[in-house]
Amino acid sequence: MNMSGRKILICAAAIFCLGLTAGLAVSFSRGISRPMSSDAFYYLSIAKSLAAGEGYALRQGFWPDRPTMSRSPGWPFAVAVVLRVFGPANPDIAMRLMSLALHAAAAAMVFALAAKVTGNMAAAFCAGAMMAMHPAGLHLADEGASEPLFIVLCLAGALSMFGGWKRAPAAAGLLGAATLVRPNLILFAALWPIALIAKYWPAADRGPDSESWKRAAGPVLAVAAGIVLFLIPSTLWAVRNWRVCGSFPVLSTLQGQTFYGGNNALTARPGEYWGYWVFPDAIPGERSMRELAAEMDEQAVSEYYMRRGLEYLRSNAGQWPALIAGKLLRAYAPVPWKPTAASVAASIFRWIFYGLAARGIIEIWRNTSLAYRTMFLAFAASNVISVAVFWGCARFAFPLDPFLAPFAGAAVAAIWNRAWLHGHWAM
Repeated sequence: MNMSGRKILICAAAIFCLGLTAGLAVSFSRGISRPMSSDAFYYLSIAKSLAAGEGYALRQGFWPDRPTMSRSPGWPFAVAVVLRVFGPANPDIAMRLMSLALHAAAAAMVFALAAKVTGNMAAAFCAGAMMAMHPAGLHLADEGASEPLFIVLCLAGALSMFGGWKRAPAAAGLLGAATLVRPNLILFAALWPIALIAKYWPAADRGPDSESWKRAAGPVLAVAAGIVLFLIPSTLWAVRNWRVCGSFPVLSTLQGQTFYGGNNALTARPGEYWGYWVFPDAIPGERSMRELAAEMDEQAVSEYYMRRGLEYLRSNAGQWPALIAGKLLRAYAPVPWKPTAASVAASIFRWIFYGLAARGIIEIWRNTSLAYRTMFLAFAASNVISVAVFWGCARFAFPLDPFLAPFAGAAVAAIWNRAWLHGHWAM
């Protein structure tokens, strides 16, 4: 191994250790063995069922004796493997430690990604360090959320693209696996070709015999093959769900609940829930989910909530601008909606991070590879569309941050270099 390769490995290992140490510090301060809550509780319940050989079921849900379709399978299956290997002695600690390790791995992968995007080791190290210490990432890892695994798979796909367009199918396959963790990435299947077409569209006017057309043919064919591979994991999961409920395509039966919870009278007006999400039970005049579950199966309840959300939007079209604005602000404006010392600190970090990323994009965008630019734009668009359709929060915005980190790292390196040169010549 040459010195450059050894230096990259040492830096990646240092970033991993920084991310893991920061994560462990957060978890120990909060209680590393405390029970999982919120989404993580349900993911762990499914994982326990899988590890015990009892199938993909949610025993604490409204339909405990039927296979569940609510949570995507990627994270529960990963946790179930850990539980089978290490035993079920303390599943909450096992799940949390796995999530922390994935967060640290994601930070190291951001370092590798930034090294390829910027070609600058200092910028790459800054990018990796920022992700290792990212407050949202540390919080989600400590909570046992699915985002660390999702981000690792997405970063693996992005890194695979840096071998030319011939690697697009492999990259798309990894991103397709990520849809089994966070299904909203399915939008990438349409947005990636659109980003590519926008770049190569001028070639269409020059005819199939032109050099531009010939140069475009390879990437277009590679992406077409990639989209096929990208859709295979989600299609297989949809087929499984079709066998359970008889409807196709169904990726998650939380879709209706999530949609209606983000599109209703409470979330449409400025206030505590503006642009956010409320459990449908809290919507004035709505029937309780327990009552609905006594009459309907999992998919029927999801369809009911989807209809209710669409009915609200059709009847209140004038509120769409305020509703969408609230969602975007909730997701992307680093405002501490419930101010605490921790939320204010996280907000300050995000303001600085986004400011650096914006500066980095301005400075190095044209010098980044076309493959990364098209992938980044498609990923960013899928993130924004998901927020606009469903609801906004920092958790939904966070998966975009690892792909902004290379630009933020480039900005830090540029600022440092200019400050050093200024000081050097001033002496």
